[in-house]
Amino acid sequence: MNRPGEPKPAQTEVRSAAQIDRLSESHQHASIFGSDLDRGQVMDFNRLEAWLLHEANIPSGIAKRALATIGGKLAVLGLEQPSPALILQWTIELLAQMGYSLEEPSRQALSLSLQTVEWSIYHPTGALSGANQNPEATAQKLASHIKTQYASKRVFQKDVWEAHEKGDLEIMHVGEIDRPDAIFLTPDYVKLYGLPANGRAPGAGPAKRAQVLLSHLIRFTHELRCHIAGTIHWGFFNTLLLPFVEELSDKELNQFTQQLFFEFAQLEATRGVAGSRVHLDFDFDLPPYLAATQAIGPNGQATNRTYGDYENTLTRFNEVVLDVMERGDFRGCPFLNPHICFHFNQETQNWSPRHQKLVELAARWGQPALSFSHATRDCGPLGRCSVRQADWLRTLRNPSQLRGFSTCTIALNLPRLFWQSQDMGWEMALEQQLSLVASAIRQKRMFLSRLMAYGPRGPLRFLRHRHANQAFLKMENAMQTLQWVGLGELADLANRSLGATASGRLEKGLGILDRLNKSVHLLGLTHKWKIHAADIGDETVGYRMAALDLKSHGGTHAPLLLPHSGQTEPCYASLSQLLADQELDWKERFRLEAKLHAQPLAHLETVLFAEKPQLAEPLLAQRLVSGAVQSGIRQLRIVPDMKSCMDCFWLFHDVGNQPSCPQCNSSLTVDFGWNQSQFSPIPTWCRGKRSEWQYRHRYDRRNETEEQKSFGW
Repeated sequence: MNRPGEPKPAQTEVRSAAQIDRLSESHQHASIFGSDLDRGQVMDFNRLEAWLLHEANIPSGIAKRALATIGGKLAVLGLEQPSPALILQWTIELLAQMGYSLEEPSRQALSLSLQTVEWSIYHPTGALSGANQNPEATAQKLASHIKTQYASKRVFQKDVWEAHEKGDLEIMHVGEIDRPDAIFLTPDYVKLYGLPANGRAPGAGPAKRAQVLLSHLIRFTHELRCHIAGTIHWGFFNTLLLPFVEELSDKELNQFTQQLFFEFAQLEATRGVAGSRVHLDFDFDLPPYLAATQAIGPNGQATNRTYGDYENTLTRFNEVVLDVMERGDFRGCPFLNPHICFHFNQETQNWSPRHQKLVELAARWGQPALSFSHATRDCGPLGRCSVRQADWLRTLRNPSQLRGFSTCTIALNLPRLFWQSQDMGWEMALEQQLSLVASAIRQKRMFLSRLMAYGPRGPLRFLRHRHANQAFLKMENAMQTLQWVGLGELADLANRSLGATASGRLEKGLGILDRLNKSVHLLGLTHKWKIHAADIGDETVGYRMAALDLKSHGGTHAPLLLPHSGQTEPCYASLSQLLADQELDWKERFRLEAKLHAQPLAHLETVLFAEKPQLAEPLLAQRLVSGAVQSGIRQLRIVPDMKSCMDCFWLFHDVGNQPSCPQCNSSLTVDFGWNQSQFSPIPTWCRGKRSEWQYRHRYDRRNETEEQKSFGW
């Protein structure tokens, strides 16, 4: 209500979302000076000048002269109250005449279009995120957009950012620029020291009971999710919990295990965004290098026993874990989070019903993965570690000291090297790209070093907390990760053949990998960095790079980028999917891909795609595991075709193209795709089976008639 004598407020023009989306970029950008919907607003030239100086990096003299020119022209033209959009566009054009070309305004002003905000708020699965939507997810996505723009202007130099934008390389998790990339640690750290005080959150001493320890681990993981952009990798998870679970009854152990899965799964779903992932390593048998290590028990005290004394408890614990994973939640849906990997630490074992149950469970849901770690073990950001190395064995005398993190992960577009090289060869282009990679790593390290330097009062204070006079993380111990994208496509280009056989593509790819490994080793020596190569953990990188290359080279290389009939979208394969489209018997696939597994690559696994969730015969489980071990496969995963209901989130097997959900009869069902390291829902607008998923060969399309062979398991 207006007071007497006050003028009535001007009627604000109301625009629909569709009208707002059609606004020009200049009109959207004008929001930094005020809403252009208010026709009576006066332009703030002081704020415009500050923006030109501090955001657009225009020299002071040039900015003042341009604004003075505009101010003088306004009086001549008789424009008393010009719109902010007009002034902004006029300024941009005038500066262009002076030789100063402004970049995209949205990156300089840290602005968001109303369309982006609206999609993030209203879209049921978020704006092209593939994650469950909630208000927290909206805030995370919008903040990620702003931080990406900040990184482009304040963290990375122009040449590095241009390479990222063009698709020469991909700076992973650039929207979380103020976080390290990934971390590896063991439960013994929390067992020994408890929870550190963080801000107003109270600290806690070492746990005395299993349930309290689990609460500490969940809380510690939650804090890491607030500070780490990528994977949070817990090593030797079940083995190091044995001193706490030994005294639990069968009922208590079952409840403890259910709580473990539910609590970690809730961590994945709380924020609703595709953020950091939790990876738990479970030992199927006792690691021999931990057998003589003194166990840390309740209250952070050393027990009078070694972990080898708990071998029977490990077997009992694993049986309960498999039972809980088989039952799933109360509806029967499987636990797809956290990501579980069972490690076989002995090269030869006696096959048992427990082995059979594990493999059948993995074949049914694609979870857990099976890792054969008798020689090497994947430790996340630490890379692939040799279990016989002296430093490794020395560290495991005190597992709480086994931790590490990576500050930066960069993916390199390998086919782009061929197209950029022209006559000089892709090896020369590789050296040029690696120089940009080194610059990107250095700039990210410098930025994080500044944040870490604030210590206990800084934004990363949780990562800098101290116990036993040692900092939790130190920058000098940080790792760097390089990921290769499009190795198969580069091999085909180098072979000058798009129809190369599986062995031909593999042999050429191995030669390229050898050259890449030497370059990575030299890069680490030159800059004194701990750096390793790994397979990509997010296939959207392969989509983005292939789509950019299709725009540039689609006229001459369309058969390479879209090799299969009906393929709607190009995608560069990960190393694990190098031969995914080849019709190979699983034994032949093991034989070929084992050569890849012999390379110093982390996060590599052989994936067997399947049409059916059941193994063709019970003996096939033993044959698959034994064949993988004998061939030299480090990690194996079996992936069945499944669908997900968008209404009740029921996960079911895709048998006979079932159109509706068997749980709620909803017709809103979508293909449930595979995203390298974990399951992720594939909505109707996303990729998945609509393109590359269809031509990935299913190993069970052939009837196995060969008699069972003895593999010594």
